[in-house]
Amino acid sequence: MTSNTGSAETLDDQRRLLIERWLAEFAAVAGQAHLADPDHKWRATSAWQKAIRRGNSDAARWFVAALWNHDPKYVLYRLPIILLEEVGLGDPALVLAGMAACGSKGGARRGLELASMLTERAAAAVKDRSSCDLVVATERLIKVDPVVGRVFRASDLQTRKDVFLDRSRSPFERMSALWSLAGTTKYPGDDIRAANPISRDELAELIPHGFTRDLWTVGTGAMRDALPLGAILTAEYWAASASAWAENEATSIPPDELLAGYPASTYDQFTREGKRAIAHFLRASRPWRHWVSQYTPDRRRQKDITARFLFRVESGLVNRRLRYEPGSRLITEAPLLATAQMFGIPAAEVQVGKRLLIEQLPVLTQARRRVLEGEPSGADYSARNTDESRSEGTR
Repeated sequence: MTSNTGSAETLDDQRRLLIERWLAEFAAVAGQAHLADPDHKWRATSAWQKAIRRGNSDAARWFVAALWNHDPKYVLYRLPIILLEEVGLGDPALVLAGMAACGSKGGARRGLELASMLTERAAAAVKDRSSCDLVVATERLIKVDPVVGRVFRASDLQTRKDVFLDRSRSPFERMSALWSLAGTTKYPGDDIRAANPISRDELAELIPHGFTRDLWTVGTGAMRDALPLGAILTAEYWAASASAWAENEATSIPPDELLAGYPASTYDQFTREGKRAIAHFLRASRPWRHWVSQYTPDRRRQKDITARFLFRVESGLVNRRLRYEPGSRLITEAPLLATAQMFGIPAAEVQVGKRLLIEQLPVLTQARRRVLEGEPSGADYSARNTDESRSEGTR
């Protein structure tokens, strides 16, 4: 694993040259894409990100164009987050160049062409969601794991620094320490808030030079949450890994059919329709209902477990996945294990539940279809691209 240790100016020049070369090779920009219902901005954003995740570049380009025509500033804000969440270490050059381009004055000038080009490259890239997985798992473990929680709440500054720098500690303890030192929060208003954070300059002194320092500089300028911090740690494990490879998982991804103009996976636990679909799914899927009822008879807790497991399972459905060992499997599986710990589900049962949910995804799609019956299409993508998407499938 190599790191570029050139000057900041040289790195900026290299990124600009990459963007210019990629734009010169790029010729496809979606035409008159638009949202039939402007209130569906969040649906369209979810559809855009999930299309990138699953490698469906046609749908991803259409939805980014529709969002650009609706709110271009939002696209330039959201795209760096998607690149870091979905591509991550699968293509570090794309992530860093894309984040820098979207944050520059040239990002708005390049407009839809830049956003579409980066979207297409992201859809084709090898995916690595370990940065996001590390943040999500740590967020939950701070609440339920005494060791991780104790690190986060340590009042002694040196203790937190020592934990972060100690590579023998678990990635979740180290992430907890780094998160606490930085004082960032994953979501606005979250009750996980670090006390006594150190300054940005002090924190930068703890970040290794090379790729991780570059990631820190660009990433924290592009977004204000814990995601770049997670990327710093996962980049360290990736750089130190004994082996790294890409696994093609496109053939194992179940179809994500269009419902009311959006991919079915758009309707997750964060949408009104998704919540209703989860309730229908619990009634319709006898195998899943039997599994989840072993751990709680309470229907609300069953819905909560189902929603959290579904979100983690669907977020893991990528077309090409980066693996690096040791490290990636531990981090990738951690969010579900942390979720299970929250609900008292034995760790040995997590993979059983995950496999069962994947088998039952067609039942979930039927539940989502039932909830959306009679709803008009919120986007024109389904009307314009149904035949094309059927012939192409997931790329």
